[in-house]
Amino acid sequence: MASVKLPALAGDTPTSGWVGNAGAVSDYLFRGLSQTNRKPAVQAGIEFDHARGWHVGGWGSTVSWLSDASTSAAPTSSRVELDVYGGYRGSFATERSYDLGAYRYQYPGSYPTGFTLPNTSEIYAALAWKSLSLKYSYALTHLFGYADSEHSGYLDLTWNQPLAPGAGSSMRTSVTSKWRTSPVPRTAPGSSASRAASAGSGRRRWATTTPARAARFATMHTATTSVAPRWC
Repeated sequence: MASVKLPALAGDTPTSGWVGNAGAVSDYLFRGLSQTNRKPAVQAGIEFDHARGWHVGGWGSTVSWLSDASTSAAPTSSRVELDVYGGYRGSFATERSYDLGAYRYQYPGSYPTGFTLPNTSEIYAALAWKSLSLKYSYALTHLFGYADSEHSGYLDLTWNQPLAPGAGSSMRTSVTSKWRTSPVPRTAPGSSASRAASAGSGRRRWATTTPARAARFATMHTATTSVAPRWC
């Protein structure tokens, strides 16, 4: 991954300021699933951090998991993900911190009639100690286009560590679990919406409508490890 960091308006002291990033990645992975069918993506974001801990930001990336599922009978044009988020970060002990906030994932584009829109709202809470972090996300809406998936939860335990002292790259290992509270979704197997959900890559890979697949989503665990360069 190549990235460039925009200069913050503040120094190293805890004062308010802007920070941004832009980059190109070989594959956009989100919660262990490719959002670009294992192809490159272009990404950029900007965030305002207040000295008292409040933060708000926006982020965007190219995606293909929706357009890849498009058919002549159920055309889908969305190829961009746009996120807005905000929250509060703080610390309560040495090398211990917390983060509380909300995310909105937006996928502009055209969708077939009756399609469950992928736009998603989540709230989250995270705790961190040194290189370990634990984050819980809770869906307030349908989860990325999966019907009847409100109140789904996602738990992410992450370890992020430099490969060697002073090295220019780091290793990130995540163990995650996702589940949903409702049983089989309303979408009937074989419908156009069902075929779009089951055909796509990325988030919809587990969003099919058969009872067996729904049970798999009810409690699903993944583990991923990635090595990425760190650019100063």
